[in-house]
Amino acid sequence: MKAKSIIGSFIILLAASACSVQSLHPLYSEEVLVYDDDLEGDWLDDDGRLWSLESAVRSQALDSGSQKEAVRRNKMYLASYKDEKDSLYAFEFHLVRLGKHRFVDIFPWEKYNEKLINEFMVANLLPVHTFAKIDLKGDSLFLSQINGEWVSDLIKNNQIRISHEKLTLYGDAEIVLTASTQELQKFLLKYQSDPQAYVQPDVFVRKR
Repeated sequence: MKAKSIIGSFIILLAASACSVQSLHPLYSEEVLVYDDDLEGDWLDDDGRLWSLESAVRSQALDSGSQKEAVRRNKMYLASYKDEKDSLYAFEFHLVRLGKHRFVDIFPWEKYNEKLINEFMVANLLPVHTFAKIDLKGDSLFLSQINGEWVSDLIKNNQIRISHEKLTLYGDAEIVLTASTQELQKFLLKYQSDPQAYVQPDVFVRKR
């Protein structure tokens, strides 16, 4: 398996990694974390994958050692799906309320390194956070990822000042945010209602 394919599996929930904004630091902090029971359940994505979104506290996929983080896990979801070979892909979801909208912080589940081919590969990959605005309307769930090109243009034109690094990964130019959690929250609060800040949403339909 090529490294790029491995990295892609981490963020397969989003439509394309090039569109998303990657961050070294999380969007969530204790005072903005929320939990919505209505998000729990099984969801079908645009590609026909069946996702399970469940409470991290109640998830059978987490071992007993994970209870050390019980406070954070009380407001954490585990989002997962299995491929045709029955391999599990899982992500930590943290739901955040900023102003009028809710956002989700997506991060590879703590056991992501067990999916990689060897210790050397693990040592050369750094898991990152990705963000999306989330809307639940009836039995439809919409995830609108932050528009990476829009953020890049703002930075390029000196319209915003946010801590970041410019990287070239596998021939593609990428912006990786290094801003603190507080700085990230302030940024999304400012642009939370700007339609240019988001790409077309990924749509999930609840399976009955």
